[in-house]
Amino acid sequence: MKTKHIRHSTWLNESTADKVKVLFKTDNCKNQSEFIEKAILYYIGYLESERNVNYLSTTIMSSMRAASDENTTRLSRMFFKVAEEGDVKCRV
Repeated sequence: MKTKHIRHSTWLNESTADKVKVLFKTDNCKNQSEFIEKAILYYIGYLESERNVNYLSTTIMSSMRAASDENTTRLSRMFFKVAEEGDVKCRV
């Protein structure tokens, strides 16, 4: 199924247009428009992944903090029990 294409005018720097003319063939694109479309889609993916990385970083950090807090609580309880046992043995 073919996708519908729309005509969209863009302005490019001359140096950018020259690079497109040279490189679109090396990327196995049929024409310059396909090359530019692929570049735009790649950049969109890059921007969306930045957003996802920021979200994932926050999520991972909160999970790590929760796990660390849980381990700290568990270790504190264990140290308290060891201290109590030591105190009981010293009194005997």
